[in-house]
Amino acid sequence: MKQKDIDYINEEGLDTIRQHAKEFIAKREALAYIANDGKQTLIRGHPSLGVEEE
Repeated sequence: MKQKDIDYINEEGLDTIRQHAKEFIAKREALAYIANDGKQTLIRGHPSLGVEEE
């Protein structure tokens, strides 16, 4: 992780980051048709998606 990601986690708290990740996954799984599937990240730059981006 980059330092800005670590700082964001420290500011927001791990519980908030986990909740964001759950919401991102639920939103992505709930869609029957995903526009641009595989071509874009839902929330670019969010620490919970860091592994997907790198």
